[in-house]
Amino acid sequence: MRTGDQSHRAVVVLDNIRSLYNTGSILRTADASGVDRVVLCGITPGPDQGSRQRRAIAKTALRAEDSVSWHY
Repeated sequence: MRTGDQSHRAVVVLDNIRSLYNTGSILRTADASGVDRVVLCGITPGPDQGSRQRRAIAKTALRAEDSVSWHY
């Protein structure tokens, strides 16, 4: 691979993560690590769900939920 080649992409898959705080923490870590996308699967809570969940995830994600591309 040549230096500077942008063909490597990082995707994180969260499958059945129960904790709102773990989801937020992983989103924050993904943002700091330059991950391209986070995929939420199964029962993993997302920032788009109820206000209680949104607040708990935002508390640990530190606004990374707005800067990291994520989807179900």
